[in-house]
This record gives sequence, structure tokens and C-alpha cells, in this order.
Amino acid sequence: LCSDCGHNLCSSSLAIKPEIIFRYPQKDGNDFEISELGASICFPNGIKICCVKYEMHAKTLKNYSSILTNQNGKRYYMATYHYYYKLPSKEFNTNSDFCNAIDTEIKNCIINNEYIYIPSCICLLSKYPYFNQIDKCLECMRFTLENYNSNPSEIYNLITYFIKSIPIPPIGTKLFFPLPYYSEIISLNQPFYKDVILFEDNPVILLEYLSVEEITIIFRLLLFEQKILIVGNNYDAITQFTYNFTLLLYPLQ
Repeated sequence: LCSDCGHNLCSSSLAIKPEIIFRYPQKDGNDFEISELGASICFPNGIKICCVKYEMHAKTLKNYSSILTNQNGKRYYMATYHYYYKLPSKEFNTNSDFCNAIDTEIKNCIINNEYIYIPSCICLLSKYPYFNQIDKCLECMRFTLENYNSNPSEIYNLITYFIKSIPIPPIGTKLFFPLPYYSEIISLNQPFYKDVILFEDNPVILLEYLSVEEITIIFRLLLFEQKILIVGNNYDAITQFTYNFTLLLYPLQ
């Protein structure tokens, strides 16, 4: 689970409902509404505080991509960057309802350690399936948060750059652009050709998870049943399944 560090002591604690701390834009657009559900998409199983003594023992949290669809069927593409926010224990409210409900051993761990580590997440929503580029933008935002002490003006400048300074390239062309604090030059291709989405992933990736016989069975079910529910704990793999089976179906529309 993306919100669980995996340590026996931490895993036995209560899960906390995630909340949105900051968002841009501040108001919803006409075609999409971001509610408190947005935080649950980043942490589907809630968050659990990691109270290891040393930061090096806090395990890496998993990132993933997903597709969100509004009531009109319009798709938005989301990528997440999960990390631990390092909070001094003395700033944590040990008299809160959460602390009163947890095990004594965990509470003592929170009190006695110098820091606790709170799972946090930055996510970006896009109208275009630029997942690789979005991941690099998220890394850039994380660097800004770490090195500018979450200075709002720096974050706003970075978001403004993403939105206003990087255009969508015309069909058949490629756009190159730099990212602040990132050494590589990022490239963009036009993601649509007519009404088909051009994903960067190759359908061959399905062979990493399924046999040819299993792919054939699922493909046949998609043709006959039209709707398939895919369930799993690996959110990124589920998203890749959805993308690539959609690509396989497109020539038959």
C-alpha cells in the first residue's frame, strides 16, 4: 500500500484520512471538480505515520499514474509523487484524538523520537497523457519544496511556467523545453492523432504481466462484453493495462 511504510509497529497504527493542503487553481473549472475525494485518490487506504528513529529507515513510497473521468466522459491524466514529510515530534499534537486512540507503544515512539515521518503526495492533473513528462515536473516541484522551504511564491512561479510557457506541439512535430533544477531537456510530442490518444507506452508491456493466451482471452471479453472491471493493488499496472488494451481495440472501432 502506498501509504504504509511496512514496519510492523507503524503498520499496526490507525490510518488517518488524507486532506488536501494546497491546490492550484484554487477554484474548480467548469468541466472538472476537485473535492476531498482527490486526497483519497492519492492515498486510497489512508495514511499511516512512520515513526522510525532514523530517516534512512523510512521506506520509499510508491508513485503511480491513473485516469480520471468526469460525468461527461472527458478524461484527465494524473501522476503522483509520494514522499515523507519530516516533522519534529515536538510539533505533533500528542493530545489529539488520533494519539488518544493509538497503541501506547506507538505513542511513546512518536514522543521519544526526534522526528516523525508523514506520508505526503504531490499530484498533477493534465488533459494530455504526458506521463513521463509529468513525472519529471513532479520531481522538479519536490526539489523546490525541499530547497525553498515550501515558499508559496516559488511554487506559484513553477506552476505558472508549466501552464503558460510550455505549449502543445503541432501534429508531426516535437517540442523541447527545459525544467528548472533538472539537468535533462524534456521533449513533447503531439499526443493525439485525429481521435486516438498516442500513448508513449508500447502494448508489448502487457507481455510482462500476462501470457499471450491470457491477453487473447481478455481481448475477446472486451469485444463481447464491452466493459471489464480490472482489480488489483498495483495502481500503476492497472493504468497501463487500461491504456494498452484501449490501443489494441482502437483499429476495430
